[in-house]
Amino acid sequence: MPCLPPKRVFRPATAHPFGYLPQATGPEAFAYPRKALTQSISVALLAGLVAWPTVSGAVIYDEPITGVADNDRPGGTGGYDPAYALTEIDGVLHYTFANGDSVALEGTGTDVLAVSLTAASAPVALDTGASQPLSISAVRKQSGAWGLAVGINDVGTALTINGDSIIRAQADDPKSSGGGSAAIGVRATSGANIVFNGSTTINAYSPAWAQGIYTSGSSRITFNGPTYILAQSRETLEGVYNSSGSTIIFNGDTSVLAHSIWPSDNAHGIYNDNIGSRLTVNGKLTLESIAQGSTAFGIRNQGILAVTGDSTVNVSSPRSAFGVANTHWRARMNWDGDLQITVRGGSYVPFGNPSGISNDRTPGAQMDYNGAVSADVLSAAVTYGITNTGAIRFNSTSDPVSFTVASTCTTCDVYGFRNLGSISVAGDLNIATAPSGTGNAYSLWSVPLDTQNASITVNQNGGHSVRLDGHIVTAMSDNGSFLGSVDVNFDTADSFLAGQVGGWQSSTSYSVGRTTLAFSNGARWIPQGTGTMGTDFGSGSLTLGDAGMIDMAGYWGTFAPSSVPSHSYRTLLINSTKGATVSLSDNARFRLLSDITGASGTVTADRIVFGSGITGFSATGTQGVSIAYDPVLDDVSWVNASTIGSGTTIQAASPITIVDASAAAGGTATFAATTGLARTWSGTYENNLVSFSYTPQVSLSADGRRILLTGIVIGSGGSIATLADNGAEGSVSSGVGTVATGGSVAVAAIHPAETVLAAADAADSLVNLWSEDGQASAQHARTQLRSSGAEDTGVWVRGDAGELDAKTAYSRDYGQSYNGITVGADRRFARDGASSAVGVSFGQTRSNANYEQGKGELSETTLGLYSGWAADGGPYVVLGADASMLENRYTARDSAGRDIAGKYRTPAARVYADSGYPFRFSGGYYIEPQLGVSVGAIRGNEHTTRNGVKIEQDGQVNSVARAGVEVGRTLQGLGVNGGLYVRASALRYMGDDLEIEASQDGATVIPDTMDRNGTGSEFVLGGDIGFGFTSLYLEASEATGVDTKRNWAVQAGLRHSW
Repeated sequence: MPCLPPKRVFRPATAHPFGYLPQATGPEAFAYPRKALTQSISVALLAGLVAWPTVSGAVIYDEPITGVADNDRPGGTGGYDPAYALTEIDGVLHYTFANGDSVALEGTGTDVLAVSLTAASAPVALDTGASQPLSISAVRKQSGAWGLAVGINDVGTALTINGDSIIRAQADDPKSSGGGSAAIGVRATSGANIVFNGSTTINAYSPAWAQGIYTSGSSRITFNGPTYILAQSRETLEGVYNSSGSTIIFNGDTSVLAHSIWPSDNAHGIYNDNIGSRLTVNGKLTLESIAQGSTAFGIRNQGILAVTGDSTVNVSSPRSAFGVANTHWRARMNWDGDLQITVRGGSYVPFGNPSGISNDRTPGAQMDYNGAVSADVLSAAVTYGITNTGAIRFNSTSDPVSFTVASTCTTCDVYGFRNLGSISVAGDLNIATAPSGTGNAYSLWSVPLDTQNASITVNQNGGHSVRLDGHIVTAMSDNGSFLGSVDVNFDTADSFLAGQVGGWQSSTSYSVGRTTLAFSNGARWIPQGTGTMGTDFGSGSLTLGDAGMIDMAGYWGTFAPSSVPSHSYRTLLINSTKGATVSLSDNARFRLLSDITGASGTVTADRIVFGSGITGFSATGTQGVSIAYDPVLDDVSWVNASTIGSGTTIQAASPITIVDASAAAGGTATFAATTGLARTWSGTYENNLVSFSYTPQVSLSADGRRILLTGIVIGSGGSIATLADNGAEGSVSSGVGTVATGGSVAVAAIHPAETVLAAADAADSLVNLWSEDGQASAQHARTQLRSSGAEDTGVWVRGDAGELDAKTAYSRDYGQSYNGITVGADRRFARDGASSAVGVSFGQTRSNANYEQGKGELSETTLGLYSGWAADGGPYVVLGADASMLENRYTARDSAGRDIAGKYRTPAARVYADSGYPFRFSGGYYIEPQLGVSVGAIRGNEHTTRNGVKIEQDGQVNSVARAGVEVGRTLQGLGVNGGLYVRASALRYMGDDLEIEASQDGATVIPDTMDRNGTGSEFVLGGDIGFGFTSLYLEASEATGVDTKRNWAVQAGLRHSW
């Protein structure tokens, strides 16, 4: 995993109501920056620490609360001014405070204690104001001598705070000044019992030592309300320290921040010390521990610790760092909510390697996790997701467990689970490991001590996703008496093991325990390494159930036509030094790489060997073989009309042994049957010319002990094949390739590739644009010339826009929109009750087409001539011709993600004739039968696509005949003349179909195209109006053709004559 250099940011000391937040200033402060999560937690907590507004008339008490009435009351022996308002109720001494009151002590004496209760004190209750918290602070200024600053110090009595409170302790002597000082927010000793009823904020700061909470001597503190704790120091630091059989209970959401000052000693968010100590959080826990020089613990537990709500633990240190840790063999930890752990450690780890979860005490340290667990651990040393010598149980079957473990050290190993005790996972498990350089990655490592077995069990009841990235290792104890074991059930389509299976080489000897793995329902084993890869299952077993797979290809990445990763051919030796067994069920699968024609220099393939150490071997039913990639798939030389129609078989130069069980079970192992599995990407494998399904041709050796690869069968033309591979691919993650997703997939066995089909669609859409523009030209000329009138000369402009849909071969379709503008001029002549005209036009039309996997940008530039004759109020004839230059710049992307691009550019020409005869009726109404025909030709074209495919389009001649009737009414009056009309026409399309030929490297594909011969219809609504020498007209239309539909079109024009 790459490690980016830290962003160096200087933050000046920030003022806040309790003084200042000291900032790290040394080089390590810059080398280990806090994550955004750290900053967000800090901001949230400091928001809770903001001082309340000053209340007018509030009282500041500057003498300690002692719990001795005669000392603290007005006129008492303490001589307090102001004195405390005291009331004794049922033996409890109540101190009453108004809104905004505070207890604030400051001095340089040995100890500065704001609340100082002893065994001689009465039980005390502090009754705060109704809407403002009570502020209690103890500030010990620098004196040059050792001393304490304690907000609340209770030695053996009872204290209750009724209402919200803010407690602050600050001791300013550093260690170098008279031995230093310590700041403690709340301190309970000798059986003290403190209860906070309300929101509580605790802040402790010292350049020497600091603790937010300190307990000992079987004391008890209960927080009934949300609690916010911030502790800062340079020496050893604890946000919460609970010891000697004491109990702390947080009934509410709790935030604990332990922020060291550089250069610092150890930092603990929560330290639950000694075996009888109990700490419980009934609510959410947000915890952060940052060391600026030595070891950091999020939670260090030796007693009993429980959290009922969701939790976030964030730990950072330049040395050793631990997320949550049991550090005594009698420690117990229980988490009922979801837990998110983030750990960042350094390279110098004198107190242990960084870990997310540490249960590293034996025998018997216990951890139970009943919700989701997510741990992200990164250091510059050997790194553990879990290190365990006790017992860890992930009990939820509905909440996932996820570990991401990485190291930036180039020689350091990383471990998902480093286990010397027992770990069980009932539900989903995801382990991602990322060493650097030559470091090894272990997902599950189970090696026993000389006193106990070591075991890891995962998904024993089935039905859960298990994704393991890293090797599995087991061993025996050094004394040979205890067993290390791993038992994992992979039985979902997204489950996989990306790693090897083996034993452990200690400093003195090699040993192996027992690895039991079962794969089914699309789950895969993806062996890691190159060359011959040995494995050792010990006394365990390997089971490939229905659709369970050994995937030899996934190690290299995802194989696709666009990106075939660099790869070599490997041998997997499945073996054992302790007599493991192998069971292959019906539909067990092997996915391999091959080179059946020797394109790499040797006829070869991946190979799976079951070794002589496998003492029991069973293969029932039929085992399937799929080929992820063979160089022959990218060879187009076999593509021709015959193979597209009937398929082909490419034979191996010689039979290749791909699965070999001849040494297993004492030489008695055999297979019953084998079959090739269709293998595709995105429905089909696709090279530049064709898209096709393919199947390896496999058979058994004569003795049934080996599976042989003899060729690859390319699917037969046009038929639909159901993939036997139960679906093929989907993405797992970078580094582990592809994963079976289940479900049968129906695909065309062989058809042209997207490069060819995109070129055909591009040509088809260009023909459509040309055809639409031709019909628009004829309609315009007819509208302009059929009206008789005086001789004149005119200029005109016409705008066109429309949208159409088209269906093409192979069940494809596309949409197309267009718009254009045409200008022209003509001269009309009037003679003997008739008129005639001749004109010229020039137009430009642009279009955008959206293809199945791409788009086209089309254009047409046209020069036209037209003429016509019309009797006064009677029949008319229009004749025209035009020449066009057509162009389509198209792009697409095939199923493998490869970019396709091409450019058509070809000329076209057309002639057309149109006629009509109006029958006029009173009121200006008329009915006009019409006939029209156009004939045009597009020259053949040749171009080469960006990916090297030559596209040749034959020239084609097309014609359209039209028979229709128009019904309308002419309008005249007040110097204005015009009319409204509707027209319905039947269309007949005739001519050549589109013919495309695609070729590359001597191979040729001629794709099917749609038959555009047939009938269609058109419906038009229009009108025109004239004002003197200027006239306007507008038409809206829709039409259908042969598998085409003009959804709408609008044509508008203006003519001015003189």
